[in-house]
Amino acid sequence: MTNLRQEMTMKKMFFVVLATSLLSFTLPVSAQYSLEERLANAVRTGNVEAARELLDKGADINAPKCAKGLAYITPLQCAATYGQTEIVKLLLERGANLEIKDNEGRGDAALAIAVKNHNIDVTKLLLAKGADVNASDRGGETALFYAVDTSYVPGWSNEKTIEMVKLLLNAGADVDAETTYGSISSPLKYARGHGPAELVDLLEQTRRQRKLEAEMAWLSPQAKFEQYLRALQQYPGDELMRGKVIQLCLTLPEFPKTPDEARQLFLLGTSKIKLAKSVPELAEPVTLLRKATDLAPCWANAYYNLASALDLSGKYDDATTALNHYLELRPPEAEAHEARSRLATLQTLKDAAIKSAKKR
Repeated sequence: MTNLRQEMTMKKMFFVVLATSLLSFTLPVSAQYSLEERLANAVRTGNVEAARELLDKGADINAPKCAKGLAYITPLQCAATYGQTEIVKLLLERGANLEIKDNEGRGDAALAIAVKNHNIDVTKLLLAKGADVNASDRGGETALFYAVDTSYVPGWSNEKTIEMVKLLLNAGADVDAETTYGSISSPLKYARGHGPAELVDLLEQTRRQRKLEAEMAWLSPQAKFEQYLRALQQYPGDELMRGKVIQLCLTLPEFPKTPDEARQLFLLGTSKIKLAKSVPELAEPVTLLRKATDLAPCWANAYYNLASALDLSGKYDDATTALNHYLELRPPEAEAHEARSRLATLQTLKDAAIKSAKKR
C-alpha cells in the first residue's frame, strides 16, 4: 500500500512539473518576465524602441534588474557599462537617477561605470546632465581616478585617456581627491607613479591653474593677466596657463606691447624656417618661435608661424594647438578662414599618418 502511495505521489509531481514546463513554453515572454526584467534586456541589447515602450507601460526606471556578475544594476548603470548611448539619452530624458550606486564591486554610480569602461560619449551625456564628477566609491576612488588608471581597459591609448581626463577636469574633477584604503593615493599621485608624462603634465597644470585662480579671485583683469604671464614664464609650455593668458588678454582695453626680445626671436625663427632643408633643421626655428610665444602669449602671428614650423616637422597635434591659439586671438576674418582651412588639412595629414603607422 505504501509503495502504491509513493508511486501515485511521484506521478502527480511528474505531471505538475510537465504542466509547468509546457506552460512556460506556451506563455508569451511578456507573461514570463516582469516589465523591469524586460527593460533590463532591452537596455543590454540597445533596443531603444522596446525600452521606450516598457517605460511607457510603467517599468521602474531605477530598478536594479540588469545582471552584472553576481549582482544587479540599474538600467542607466547597465547602459553606461555597455556604451549604449541612445539608451542613455532615453533614460536621462525620462529622469533616471544619476547617483544610485551599484551593489556590485566597490559601489559605483553611472558616471564612474562609464569612465571605468571608457565610454566617452556616455560620459559626456552624464556630465551634461549634472552627474557628480567627484562622487567616490567605497574606497574613495572617483571617476577621475578610474580615468587615470588605464588598467581597466587593456590597450586603451594614451590619446583616449587624455580625452577622458580632460572631460572630467573641465567638469571640475579634483586631482587631489584621496582614496580611503591601503596607502593613500589620488589621481595625481597615481599618475605620477603609473601614467605617461603627458597625463602627469595635464593634471599638474590643472592643479596650478586652480590654485592661481583661487589666489587671484579678487584681482582686476589687468592684474590677473600679469600674474598669469609671470606663471607662464615660470612654467613654459603650460597650455592651460597660456589659455588663461589669452582669455584675459581679450578682456583688456588694448593688447599688451610685444617685447623686443620676442620680436627678435620671431624674426630669427621665421628666417630659419625658410632656410631649413630637412626636418631636423626645423628644430631650431620651432624652439625660437616657442620662446617668442612664451614672451608674447598674445601675439597672434607668432602662433601662426610656429604652427607652420611644427606642420613641416610632422608634429600635427602641436601645430593644431598653435593654430587654435592663433584663432583665439581673433585675427581678421580672411586670415582666420585660412587658418581654419589649415586645421582641416592638419587633421587629414594626422589621419593619414595614423593609418600609415598601423600598416607597418
